[in-house]
Amino acid sequence: SISYADFGKYMCQATNAVGSSRSEEVRVTGKHEPQGVHIESNGVEVGRKVNVNVNDRLSLTCVSRVSDPPVNSYSWYRYGSVYRQWVQTLVFDTITQQPAGRYYCTALNEIGTVSSETITVNVQYPPQNVMVSLSVNGLIDRSLSEGDRVLLSCSSTTVDPPVQSYTWYRNGVEIHR
Repeated sequence: SISYADFGKYMCQATNAVGSSRSEEVRVTGKHEPQGVHIESNGVEVGRKVNVNVNDRLSLTCVSRVSDPPVNSYSWYRYGSVYRQWVQTLVFDTITQQPAGRYYCTALNEIGTVSSETITVNVQYPPQNVMVSLSVNGLIDRSLSEGDRVLLSCSSTTVDPPVQSYTWYRNGVEIHR
């Protein structure tokens, strides 16, 4: 049974003690299911992970490199369940946490349906819930007096990407990075 991988130009060569002769080329082709189904963002094929910043725009397009007959429908799946049908491009105009997840798409023609690889959309945020905690002589949230040993700690709840640095300000003026 023939598949798309078998399509191409064929010829044969006959050889004997006197020499060899070749046939003319014969092109073997035919109708096939979509091939090379993958996901692109802004015209570039994406890898297994797409990082997108909160409030940015994300466009994901399901693409088939070749299909005969042409693709007549695309579908999108999120965590293995149908997410959108009859749509080639998913557009998220303002990214929130909502589009984070695992996606793949399918391309369908009269011959068959082929799936892309699964990608993970990861939404990244600036640091959130930045807080300063105060410790006086080892005790938290205690009133202090001049001469007390004070420890100020800065923290946030952001996980991805991790905080790279904290900068301290006193009375609105940067004092330490």
